[in-house]
Amino acid sequence: MPHRIFDKLPSVSDLLENPPLKKLTETVSHSSIVSGVRSYMDRYQRELQARTADYRMPPIGDLAETISRWISGVDAGRAATVINGTGVMCSSQISQTPLPVAVLEAMFGRCRDFQSMNVGGDLDQSIDSEASSLLCQLTNSEAAIVTGNRAGALYLALANLPSGSSVVIARGQLGETFDGIRVPDLIKQAGLQLAEIGTTNSTTLAEYSDAIDDQTSAIIYFDNSNFSGVSAESCPGIEELAQLAASKKVPLIVDIGFSHLVDVPFLKNLGLTDVKQVVQQGANLVVASGGNLLGGPDCGILLGKTSQVSGCQSNPMVNAVRASNLTLVALSSVLELYLTSKQLEDEIATLSLVSTSVENLKHRSERLATLIGASELVESAESVSATAYLFDQKYSLDSFAIEVSAVSGKLEELQAKLVSSPYPLLCQEQDSKIVIDLRYIFPRQDMVVAEIFAS
Repeated sequence: MPHRIFDKLPSVSDLLENPPLKKLTETVSHSSIVSGVRSYMDRYQRELQARTADYRMPPIGDLAETISRWISGVDAGRAATVINGTGVMCSSQISQTPLPVAVLEAMFGRCRDFQSMNVGGDLDQSIDSEASSLLCQLTNSEAAIVTGNRAGALYLALANLPSGSSVVIARGQLGETFDGIRVPDLIKQAGLQLAEIGTTNSTTLAEYSDAIDDQTSAIIYFDNSNFSGVSAESCPGIEELAQLAASKKVPLIVDIGFSHLVDVPFLKNLGLTDVKQVVQQGANLVVASGGNLLGGPDCGILLGKTSQVSGCQSNPMVNAVRASNLTLVALSSVLELYLTSKQLEDEIATLSLVSTSVENLKHRSERLATLIGASELVESAESVSATAYLFDQKYSLDSFAIEVSAVSGKLEELQAKLVSSPYPLLCQEQDSKIVIDLRYIFPRQDMVVAEIFAS
């Protein structure tokens, strides 16, 4: 009978003491695990009601493993917390870069209660205005808007231009950006005409000037960090374009792509442009990302001159693309760190990873290779020098990795083990070896990696 089946079900407390769920506490809060176990078991009991009395109950360890995978999202196809051993910060596999601990604490403190966007009827006290004010303070901009993603910020900048007018853009900047924005499609969606100039790898200032006519509403410039095929030498600099735009009385809109907020000394060698620098060079509107190197939540930032930003704010679509309260709280907390922290690389998670010394990575990879090599599925594990990237084989950083050779015939089993772990390990495969790059793995995750192989 069905009630006999229910008698066989383990209690929530017994499940929580089982290794798969105990291990999950390293990445998921205890309350979330308890809630997840109860939700899963409620669903499980409903399913059992339709089954026969002689249904075989799985061992408690197997059930705990299934629940662990369900909570972490491995089987359900939900977003999951992962260990990034790919050696690439931004890729199709990574949907959100890590947030600073101080930001998570601030989000908890502010988001555990009700929020108001308009305290006391004063719009200047809204969360939205707080983030915008901090952005202006840090970059010397006059006004700013935060959107749900970078595409939303770029769309507002384009939609503010007269419908049917033309925008001048270098032909080499009409591809797809690192985060999936198809530039020509977005420009056409905004009701604008493309005035393409130059070749795919070279555009001159004279070509920009000659293309501007009475129908031109703006010059659009995409920083070379957006595309792998455009180099800094292939087109005029932002300062030159800003001067040209001013003389022609059209705005210059700059999308700085995979860049950072302000001048950070150890990032100079990467050749990236920062938002504050672009504002100082004369851009009327600047589009940036709140995530990635900036270290905040995945969102879009649009800032620049008040005359341009106010037009974007009056667009009927602004509420559709505006960032959520949760995103605004997270971004504001990150921006406050930029204002108050004396060691950003100690506070901002992404900057901490990028600034980690090669010596540190070498030491960790050697120690971890020894631990991984003890796995029964591993033939050998060797620490090797490697090259990590910010994205798509671009903006390289020296690194160290562990090359793992599986026991003969066990490569697929080992790969499946890594991705099916409650804390999935993402890595690369080269020449039938699993390559785990340590550049974007936090030191606190080293032992978790070792345990994944040992389990």
